[in-house]
Amino acid sequence: MIETLIIGTGITSAFTAYLLALEGMKPVIVGDNVGHPPASFLNPGGLNPLHGPGIPGVLSVFSLEAYQCHLKHWETIHRLSGIDFNPRLVQRLLPAFQSDDEQRLSTIAQQYQSTPGFSAQWLNADRLHRLEPRLSPAICGGLLTQGNATVNSENYVQALLKAAQVKGARLIDDEVLALDLSSSEIRVRLGGGELLAAKKVVLATGAWSDLWPGVGDKSQTPLTPVKGEILKIKLKGKPLPFDITQGKDGIYHLENDYYWLGGTQDQSGFDFTPSPTQVQQITARIDQWLHGLSDHWELAGHYAAFRPGTPDGFPLLGPLADARLIGASGSGPKGMLWSAGLATGVLALLQEKPLPLAQLLNPLRFEMKEKNGTI
Repeated sequence: MIETLIIGTGITSAFTAYLLALEGMKPVIVGDNVGHPPASFLNPGGLNPLHGPGIPGVLSVFSLEAYQCHLKHWETIHRLSGIDFNPRLVQRLLPAFQSDDEQRLSTIAQQYQSTPGFSAQWLNADRLHRLEPRLSPAICGGLLTQGNATVNSENYVQALLKAAQVKGARLIDDEVLALDLSSSEIRVRLGGGELLAAKKVVLATGAWSDLWPGVGDKSQTPLTPVKGEILKIKLKGKPLPFDITQGKDGIYHLENDYYWLGGTQDQSGFDFTPSPTQVQQITARIDQWLHGLSDHWELAGHYAAFRPGTPDGFPLLGPLADARLIGASGSGPKGMLWSAGLATGVLALLQEKPLPLAQLLNPLRFEMKEKNGTI
């Protein structure tokens, strides 16, 4: 009998398995990465706790604690796994194109300055263009932030899974076909024919919600697949002195001469085909920041992946209608960061400890609102 079975091999399942294994729980992880890798493998790996849904606001503490959990465990994850996931703190520029941008960015600067470990400084156009002459003349200044972190996302997931296995977790590379909740044990049927029995099952399935009970009726768990497309480029010439972001777009250093360019958010169902028009659209938007830079890079890859979104942008964390099932998903574009928060929450539930933000993150909250006539 398996005490805790974790379904999924993205960042949330990997971090959950790692934390449980450190506590001696010896979880079993099941996930099939054949065909389409999880979005955890195809993203800039940003750990940015001062931006996102509910930030600043009700999710600020959750996000900062998740960020600190990542940094706290970096050394142990690397030591146990032997995998280099390139963890580091980064500088990030938030550019301004008009005067009202400066006022908006000043509010963000106050948030950075008031958060321990973070800082921000306003750079006028002259200072900014001396620092990076390739910036567009249309940029009239910008906020240079420090304190955000980043990892090589694919290597990070693999390092977490390896570290978990070193501490006693078991990884099964197979597809979960069905869950049978009709007996005292949860029966898990795998694609290879194996039938597992577990006391608790953690559903960290990313955007794939087929295994969540209630899918197909009004109690459907509100996981929405959000398609994101991202470009990998090789930059010619000097490296950029900072990452640059504005809204959903960004240019992020990956390693050596390689950068990620992104991105997009599209709720069009499970279509994994990258759109050729997105290459032109993404690069055109980035070219507004780095005028003419598109002449100085070469495309090294164009990828599409799916993140699990929710109607309110908040993740799902907590027991489902059958309390033997724990939902941990729905982090959308904050998946890398919030994985540590979801994993910490799963560990608290299994240890029967209080779960902070239990009502706010309750996976059944939308069903309850519908019954109460609030949605």
